[in-house]
Amino acid sequence: PLIPKSDEFNSSILGNISSNESVYFVHSYQVQLVHNEHLLANYKLDNQEITAAFQKDNVTGVQFHPEKSGETGLEILKNFLK
Repeated sequence: PLIPKSDEFNSSILGNISSNESVYFVHSYQVQLVHNEHLLANYKLDNQEITAAFQKDNVTGVQFHPEKSGETGLEILKNFLK
């Protein structure tokens, strides 16, 4: 599940996404943030937390594929378009 890691989570494109929602990851590599204050959310995979989303100013990045993440992904894409 997604794990919010920032006060900015609620005002980001993930704002109306429940923290127990699943998203689709397809690769084995992960983002290593230089500045952890940009971290929006992690994702728990087995016993490891990996970066799921980050934001700096008006730039937001996600490690997962919203277009392959079902209804949750559609909500994230709708939020992006707003």
